[in-house]
Amino acid sequence: MPPRKQKESKQQSKPRRPRRGPKQRKELLLKSPNVDVVYLAVAALNNNEMVVENKDGVTLPSQYPVDVLALAKGMFKSGRVYKFQLHVQTPFAASVAGATAGNFPWSPAVTSYSEYAALTALFDEVKLLSTTIMWTATLGWGLTSALPVQFALAPDNTLINTIPTGFTAVQRLSESHIFQSNVPQASGGATLKKKHKVPSRSWATTLTPAVVSPPSGCVGQWSWGGSNTGTNSFIYAQIAMTNVFAFRSRA
Repeated sequence: MPPRKQKESKQQSKPRRPRRGPKQRKELLLKSPNVDVVYLAVAALNNNEMVVENKDGVTLPSQYPVDVLALAKGMFKSGRVYKFQLHVQTPFAASVAGATAGNFPWSPAVTSYSEYAALTALFDEVKLLSTTIMWTATLGWGLTSALPVQFALAPDNTLINTIPTGFTAVQRLSESHIFQSNVPQASGGATLKKKHKVPSRSWATTLTPAVVSPPSGCVGQWSWGGSNTGTNSFIYAQIAMTNVFAFRSRA
């Protein structure tokens, strides 16, 4: 009998990718930096310190070399815009006299964002692109220990950190929303969510992130005011704010 022919393998070997040399790897890193890795590295150093572990397993603070910070900053191309979403939360309570006006500034110079200090080590300029507020009522149906209040809530693009005079001042703003303190949503829900796209504006430095005239960077705030006096020192809401910032480096 004639010898059987061996079947040809259907599987074809995949071509191997050429290995990148040190120069190619460096160019790739500089061209498309991993924002998360660099950001996390610098975020651990809000006070220009990092934590290291010694041979006995004990963690110790250590100074972060200045040249390493400079290298991290240099990985971001000059003029290219990077967007970061930052979060902050605070309760709102009436004053000791029952006043129910308040505000939530957008500027990082006024409102403390935990990640912002790390971002100032990476970028020179900043401006706000959009802001979202979530107002969750703490005064529910059947709760008689506090007076219900009618609120007006609106974004104000002109102020940095100013408490409005009251309900009417906020109601007159173009994007004002009126609701009852115990039922923020018209459908009866306990949480009201509003988003605002910030008008186009100039860049501001990360060290002075809000300039009133001309409006630059992160000028603006959420403003609210009640139409009547509330219960003294009562917490009417838990407020969460999510802001989208644009960052860039000059050089």
